[in-house]
Amino acid sequence: MKTLPKHIGIVGCSAEGAALCYRTICTESPKILGEYAHPEISMHTHSLADYVNRLNNSDLLGVGDLMLSSAKKLKAQSSKLKAQSSKLKAQSSKLKAQSSKLKAQSSKRRVLIS
Repeated sequence: MKTLPKHIGIVGCSAEGAALCYRTICTESPKILGEYAHPEISMHTHSLADYVNRLNNSDLLGVGDLMLSSAKKLKAQSSKLKAQSSKLKAQSSKLKAQSSKLKAQSSKRRVLIS
């Protein structure tokens, strides 16, 4: 068995997207890390209603704020990798990342968009 990578944090926007991201990490990891092996994974999600309300009001910055809130909570848990679980939120993520203090730190982290 190879050395396990560090902790992965998933920023979940929808249950389906977050679950797909989690499942993909767990099913693909054994190909690299060995049978049954996957990294430690944490996830944070706000209510989908919070996202939908902001999207219905064309509030992409508000969506980005929710995602950033989740990312900060995961960072506090020492997560090294932020994974966004919804393509729908990709635009707001990029918009918020430009104005986020986390952007400077993200150069050492990878962002997965599934």
